[in-house]
Amino acid sequence: MKEQKRKKTTRSMYWKRVQRENVRRMLLTSVCFCVLFLLCAIVLRINSEQIINAKILWVLLVLEEAYAMTFGWRAYRWLSGERRGNIQLEVSGFWIIFETVLIVGALVAGDTFFKLVVYWIMTAVLAIGPLYNNREFLTSLAVQIVALVVLIICQKLGMQTIIYLAANQLMCGIISRQGYYNFLRRAEDAEAIDTAKTLSETDPMTKLLNRRGLERRIERMWNICLRSNKKVAVIMIDIDNFKKYNDSFGHLEGDNCIRKVSEQIHNMIRKKSELAARVGGEEFVIFLPDMDKAQALNWAIKLKENVEKLCIQQADSNFLPIVSISVGVTWGYARKNGSFAQMQEQADEALYGAKKSGRACVYMEENCYGKTRTTGKIQGYYEKAFRSLG
Repeated sequence: MKEQKRKKTTRSMYWKRVQRENVRRMLLTSVCFCVLFLLCAIVLRINSEQIINAKILWVLLVLEEAYAMTFGWRAYRWLSGERRGNIQLEVSGFWIIFETVLIVGALVAGDTFFKLVVYWIMTAVLAIGPLYNNREFLTSLAVQIVALVVLIICQKLGMQTIIYLAANQLMCGIISRQGYYNFLRRAEDAEAIDTAKTLSETDPMTKLLNRRGLERRIERMWNICLRSNKKVAVIMIDIDNFKKYNDSFGHLEGDNCIRKVSEQIHNMIRKKSELAARVGGEEFVIFLPDMDKAQALNWAIKLKENVEKLCIQQADSNFLPIVSISVGVTWGYARKNGSFAQMQEQADEALYGAKKSGRACVYMEENCYGKTRTTGKIQGYYEKAFRSLG
């Protein structure tokens, strides 16, 4: 019982994957459906005896294509991320309209063979096309059974034909169910692979990227920046005198300190294109595309101030009473700088400049910004902390 419940919960996690696949299949089906209906309408138009039926099919074709274009546009926006929310209602509506139009198209045709062909096409497409959950499958099956009963009554089909159609219906139902569960299994496998890849590319303690994850993401992002020659900034960060902190408070507290600094970095990352990685014990790399020079500098200064506002007590022998960071910033255009590795090297040199300038500052293009001293604001933090202890 618990195992069945776990499987049900696991499958429900992949509803969005199922939706995305359904949208792709529906876009393809709408194109094929248009071609099929167009051919049928042309055949009936050539046959002068069925000119009224041909006109009906043309009307159905226009209505179907109008809906298909509307759905296609909405589905494209949903797939590209411009439109959020659940598209499941439209997914179900598409297939209901698909079934209805095919059934009406079959009924307006006078030829029994044509009706049987249309019914067979409908059941075949509904077997391999949509990915139905249990409720949707039963609803679709009920509509198809009603269509089959109407077809049997209207055409007064023989027992042999009825058995053939029923067997076809049963087989298509089995194929539809098997296709749905096969896709779920593939989705689960893909999710497991993605999870394993994410774990292998993520620093477990900070949840930032590790070196491997940074290299993989940068390979893709840098090519995008090169194509459009984007402005990019690379920032190197180091926690000042972290060894003193570890020696004074122990490695467990040192890990907590790194986590708190990492949280501030997480909070500063706004876009998916912005990357942050932990590349050493207390060293971090930030990649910021589409950012002006002044914005990159302000970003680094704000991060430094946010870390200092945490008021994490430092070792007594440190030059500041609280934990601080040194930051090196380099900025430029992607094509001019050549490669991310070169920009990272420049940012590392800037970080070295920040340390030479006394730490607790931001260093960019041989200039020191936002240096924190033991007077003023930081001294106020320090005195407030000791008053709270008393």
